Amino acid sequence: MRATSEEIAIFVAVVESGSFSRAAEQLGQANSAVSRAVKKLESKLGVSLLNRTTRQLSLTEEGERYFRRMQLVLQEMAAAENDLLETRTTPRGLLRVDAATPVMLHFLMPLVKPFRERYPEMTLSLVSSETLSI
Repeated sequence: MRATSEEIAIFVAVVESGSFSRAAEQLGQANSAVSRAVKKLESKLGVSLLNRTTRQLSLTEEGERYFRRMQLVLQEMAAAENDLLETRTTPRGLLRVDAATPVMLHFLMPLVKPFRERYPEMTLSLVSSETLSI
């Protein structure tokens, strides 16, 4: 059975926070749920990841290697999600604006550069005419 992303995230949170209770608080979960998730992860992997004592928590050699790699995996997962969210919220495509010449010159032209800087994925087509037909 393979580790779940939730178990990995919990393990990383425990290591980064330095304790099960702080990780549980940060994750909004009960201490027992966090402890169970880490034990389940260790069981699936067949190794101890953490040295547990009543006063401190430390990584085993295997835990150190696993932590470093899983920390990078979680960062990459977050970056991939952010990339997808960004593409959904970034306007793309063609914006065609037809306007009378005075409107184009005095109102729209000063907005072109800021528009292109803010929306680099957009193509802007400006057409000026003496008369405007809609």
